[in-house]
Amino acid sequence: MNHVKIIHQRVSPLSRISFAMGVVLLVPGIGLTLRATPPAAEKPEVAGAGQGTEDSASEAKSQPPAKESETKSQGLLKTVRSDLEFERLGGYVGRRILTNPYIEAVVRGLRLTKDQVAQIRKLEAQREERLKQGRQGTLNLKLSGPQSTFDAQIVNFVDREAGVALVEILSPFQCKLLEHNFLTGTGVGAFRWPDVKEKLRLSREQQKQIVTIIEELFDQVRTLQKDFGPPPKDAESATALKKKMDPLFEGALERVLALLTREQSDQWKAMTREPSRDDEAESRPTPKDR
Repeated sequence: MNHVKIIHQRVSPLSRISFAMGVVLLVPGIGLTLRATPPAAEKPEVAGAGQGTEDSASEAKSQPPAKESETKSQGLLKTVRSDLEFERLGGYVGRRILTNPYIEAVVRGLRLTKDQVAQIRKLEAQREERLKQGRQGTLNLKLSGPQSTFDAQIVNFVDREAGVALVEILSPFQCKLLEHNFLTGTGVGAFRWPDVKEKLRLSREQQKQIVTIIEELFDQVRTLQKDFGPPPKDAESATALKKKMDPLFEGALERVLALLTREQSDQWKAMTREPSRDDEAESRPTPKDR
């Protein structure tokens, strides 16, 4: 499929540091390491006690209020973001991807200033403190549902906070570029996101087939992990592993894209279009706003 190749060719250096569903992780001082377990299966139990009950009427997701419309006061570009999108931005803060000294492509690609990097580092520390407070039960969050979901609710709440704060640190163009890189870098895993499924209007049958493709991808990754041996501890072995993994991810993505209708395919292309310099110009403040 031609449009699949075009999408891969347009992927920026930043987007390539993240692979499908977190199968590959960056470890400071080490590089890439393989993780063949889906992230959803790795969330720990809540450490704090006495924080909410199964019959709680309010959820942590209601705090803070969702921002239906986000605007930069100094810019013209207006973007509507959902709670999920703020959580994903906050997740970048949590993984310290934006300030990792071993990922210079991030700073170069987003053109982060020294002041922005300093602000993001401060935000990273604040997020860790808020997460600690949440798990200790001192954030006064009202959690709902089974206790096994409490930690996920706390993490989502803290990530939303961090995502909202990150939007205020970055320029509108930087935000759009970061979100583009996150979407394209996640690859086939992005089709599990509720907002992506909604925007593409995936049918139940399509979603079922996508789940099967993703499960088969993980089986392939586990087999590759077994054959490759211990996780790579240097750039050379990490690069060798990446070369073996790329065809698996690309093949899975091609299979998913083949399931889409023409309208869905056009929508996916629009969603994964890399922000242009025209977008950057539009996001800059006008003389009147300066």
